Amino acid sequence: MNLNLIWRTVPACTVMAVTALSFGCSHRAADNPAQTPPGPAVSLVPTLSGFTPVQGTGGTVNTVVTLTGTNFTGAATVSFNGVPDPAFTVLSPTTIVASVPLGATTGSITVLTPGGTAVSATPFTVRFGAELIVRSSENLSSHAAVLALVQGAVANHVQTLVIAAKQDEDDEFASGTVFYNSSLAPAAFPGFDALQDVLTEAHKAGLLVKAWMPQFHDQVAFQKNAAWAMQALVGGSVVDYTGSVDANGNPVTDFFVNPCSPDVQAYELALVKELVTNYAIDGLVLDWLRYDGWNMDMSPASIAAFQTVYPGEDPTALDFTNTDLTTNTGLAHWQTWRTGQLGTYVAGLRTAVKAIKPNLPLGVFILPPEFVEVGQDAAQFKASLDFISPMCYLEDWGDTPDWVYNTCIAQTLAKVGPGVEIVPALDCYLDAQPSDPTAGFVTSEQYWAVNAGIRSQVSGVKTLNYFLYGTWTQPTLNRVDALRQF
Repeated sequence: MNLNLIWRTVPACTVMAVTALSFGCSHRAADNPAQTPPGPAVSLVPTLSGFTPVQGTGGTVNTVVTLTGTNFTGAATVSFNGVPDPAFTVLSPTTIVASVPLGATTGSITVLTPGGTAVSATPFTVRFGAELIVRSSENLSSHAAVLALVQGAVANHVQTLVIAAKQDEDDEFASGTVFYNSSLAPAAFPGFDALQDVLTEAHKAGLLVKAWMPQFHDQVAFQKNAAWAMQALVGGSVVDYTGSVDANGNPVTDFFVNPCSPDVQAYELALVKELVTNYAIDGLVLDWLRYDGWNMDMSPASIAAFQTVYPGEDPTALDFTNTDLTTNTGLAHWQTWRTGQLGTYVAGLRTAVKAIKPNLPLGVFILPPEFVEVGQDAAQFKASLDFISPMCYLEDWGDTPDWVYNTCIAQTLAKVGPGVEIVPALDCYLDAQPSDPTAGFVTSEQYWAVNAGIRSQVSGVKTLNYFLYGTWTQPTLNRVDALRQF
């Protein structure tokens, strides 16, 4: 068949017509009068004129920030110093509601739209995250108490609860009593698993829960086996250590067990493994990894173990009045051996914990490093830890704000180096109700000075721990939120 090709031009399109078959524009010229095509849509450049509040916290329990400006329609991202908020909402061309994301740091807020990028003229200040150290004996005796604590923590932008799984002091209960279901130690609240109740409610609310596990301050273990007692050299005699006196001369009951005893270590480790195996905790914090003075542990077994390393040296003959370890060689050897015993224990504990839950963060509470007499050297722990919390208690120690960052934190950082996260622990009491007026009560202004000093003098601190010896009431929880302001 012979096909003739014909080219024909019509308005609005050009077609190739084929005899018997045609392909072409569906519009006739009469149907397509001359028109001017619409131009591209114009996107207006956004502006960011302000935001409220001007400071807050990031993470799971974070601060909601309202941004005001112009031309927010179609916003693609909202970022806090480069960290995007994945769930912001454009309420109108002039208003965005955003939440401070996890990992955000102090800096500008930016809004990216099709028309460009708006940058805040002033920085948004990201406050320190907050962890609450909770004495279960005074705070978690019932489900109602658990709910009150969790709700108060959320309302005050706390991210983590550090819950005593084991009694720390010999007061409401014997030290070593536990707050969870254990086959190894007696429960403080029979029939009520306080730790599990906190885990359930806190996780529902978006909070993390770390278990706080004191180690060698343990009256339960002390009473379980008389041979486990920590022993001290007192008045020339070696005796079981059951306490001392406070600054006012009042007796203080303290039951310690021997950190150097393999049997004691096995018992404490068994408790830790039981806890880690049975509970969905988000972290583990050890405490009371120490002695209570230069003159401990003086048990025959400990002395014999020491003398295998330092033959012929007798720790009972040491001069404890000369604490200069550069000149008192015998005391330096004693200190090295004792701190090494604790370091070896923590290393073994880490191995056991990571075998059960490889990703569980492990940390310790330590006294300020200047307390050298307790035989607690953070440098011995650093290879075993994910984080460390020096107890920089202003009220307890009666120091000034600069001591927190220039001494307590700085000395800890020098011991552990940059590979271990520092989470400083601060005490928290109401301005009007100092727990110990003789210690020199700490004001909010002094704590704000601490915050500013940490920001300017110490790098890497993102979270602060707050300790209250007592019950976390609504006013004290509110104070945690207020203390983190600048």
